[in-house]
Amino acid sequence: MEHKLPPILPGNFYHLHNKSSGHQKLFATDENYHFFLEKYKHFMGSIADTYAYVLMPEHFHFLVKIKPEGELVKYFSKNRQKLDEYDTMITEQLTELFNTYSKSFNKKQNHKGDLFLPQVKRKKIVDPEYLKNLARYMHYEPVEAGLVKHVYKYEHSSYNALLNGDSNIISNAALYELFNDQESFIAFHETNPKDFHYNFMNE
Repeated sequence: MEHKLPPILPGNFYHLHNKSSGHQKLFATDENYHFFLEKYKHFMGSIADTYAYVLMPEHFHFLVKIKPEGELVKYFSKNRQKLDEYDTMITEQLTELFNTYSKSFNKKQNHKGDLFLPQVKRKKIVDPEYLKNLARYMHYEPVEAGLVKHVYKYEHSSYNALLNGDSNIISNAALYELFNDQESFIAFHETNPKDFHYNFMNE
């Protein structure tokens, strides 16, 4: 029996994640990763601030804060004939992201069939410590999977973007809201980095 997913509503933090259908790769080349982030920015950049992310070969995670209601009204009123429930409108944005990416991927990789699982999973987050642990979990996933030896070596997560402030995906406020400064960010990631007592993928 599936658990009912919480609605995605204005002003709240969420852990959003999805994976491929049938354990196939979502990303086969560096171009795939870059194209997905471009489309993510296009479909989600106006309705959510992104605080952390990681793109893995077969799945992805995003830690986001949905923008306030006033900003959502401005955005959706320009792009829709009428305003429906926010959860429906935001979910449709995610669906558009997946569909756009899938069409491009399938064409270039000569792939047929569904690429993503049909429904993106989400968890509403209210605990600041949970936010920090989730961000660390995302950044260490490539290390745990044996893709790299150090978090800063992985090119498809927000770790370096948070440190360097050189990403158009990550919210400028993310580092300081979650960790206060760079020193705290680095120290937190170096403290019990392999403490994966909670499986965030099962949320």
